[in-house]
Amino acid sequence: MYCDVLVALRNSTRDNSIIFAKNSDRDMNECQQIRYFPHLIHKEKLIKCTFIEILQVSETYEVLLFCPYWLWGAEMGVNECGVTIGNVAVRSKEIIMERGKGLTGMDMIRIALERSPSAYDAMRIIINLIQKYPQSLYHNSFIIADTKEAWVLETAGKYWVAKKVKDVYSISNTYTIECEWDEAHPELIKHALDMKWCNSEEEFNFAKIYADFNVEYMKKAQIRLKRTRNLLEEKKGSIDLKYVMKIMRDHGVNTLIEPRWSRNEQFFNTICVHRERGETAASMIVELFDEENVLLKTTCWALLSSPCTSVYFPLFLGGTYIPEGLNFGSNVYDEKSIWWLFEKIQRLVDLNYKPLAPIVRSIWDYIEEIEISKVKLLRLKLRSLLNENKFELFRNTINDFVRNNFERILTIAREIEEIIIQLNKILPKYYNLRKDIILKASEEANLPLP
Repeated sequence: MYCDVLVALRNSTRDNSIIFAKNSDRDMNECQQIRYFPHLIHKEKLIKCTFIEILQVSETYEVLLFCPYWLWGAEMGVNECGVTIGNVAVRSKEIIMERGKGLTGMDMIRIALERSPSAYDAMRIIINLIQKYPQSLYHNSFIIADTKEAWVLETAGKYWVAKKVKDVYSISNTYTIECEWDEAHPELIKHALDMKWCNSEEEFNFAKIYADFNVEYMKKAQIRLKRTRNLLEEKKGSIDLKYVMKIMRDHGVNTLIEPRWSRNEQFFNTICVHRERGETAASMIVELFDEENVLLKTTCWALLSSPCTSVYFPLFLGGTYIPEGLNFGSNVYDEKSIWWLFEKIQRLVDLNYKPLAPIVRSIWDYIEEIEISKVKLLRLKLRSLLNENKFELFRNTINDFVRNNFERILTIAREIEEIIIQLNKILPKYYNLRKDIILKASEEANLPLP
């Protein structure tokens, strides 16, 4: 339960795009699927979410979702309109529904993406949902962006507060909005006074007053929040895709929280998590462009398993090719699952991280450098084809690129898997603080490790 979400608006990026990113951190065996749903017309009256049914709408937008295998909802995702959302778990003094009741934050993300043409509309949909249905598992903070703006929405039961992003912003597993906001529940302050959480309107501070700091992750998240914000501020005005990838792989190097030994042996949570049974299960970066055509509006950079040992690959909306196998997998190892392929590599590296991680990282860095360059050229070619009204060639060009790029990545990943297995057999070993955790989780998942 250690997620981080960030956004950089046009005034803060090098190429005048909006860049959104989230690391989704889950239990080690919690496979994360990438699910695609086209633009759909619905006749059914109800839709079953993770735990409860709600009213269905007549039409839903095309969406690309990153989902823990057992959930109906999504940790993060993007729709055909360029709306993208990510959440983090937070805990307030308000009552939270137990597992099996209410809507999860992930359910709300999917509902909002399927129904919203803009970030503001998505925010209002989530606000309406928490008025009708109790929140389940935990309360939620969201960053919601589109091609023009971004909003931060923080919730505590049915109460909420929202702030429009001015340049850069990040959230971790703690409240961030304090005394200044743009919109809020009409009884936000009155409720706190009635509950005697504060003595006056003047001393009201949402992040302090509503938060339950008896929950450990609410305190620990302060470190990651400071880190993401410092990194964003350092490059504000020249933030680009490669820099955001670097942030999502951050282990707190050259700071007080830098791991003492290997970077996967963490006492403090970093943005790329390797701690106890928790780890980063997937990462998503979305580049948002002010374009009319859906194929040019967004580039979704998807990554499965830990950012430091895995690779981002580009996906596009607009009915384009989405590789098979991304939406497959559970909490039991299956060699057909793409997530488990990258997760197995991560665990093989984790067993001897110090010598093996730099080898894997150098390969994937090279691939990402090529991908980024090719996507830039692809966008130029696509715009030219669009201007010439060559729509079929336009779509085929994207499909061929995504298919060929992804097949190459899978081939490289399988070769890396075999190489790391062999290197683990011959390299000297060191005492690894996480070895027992890795082996136990792998045994539970029937994942064979040497």
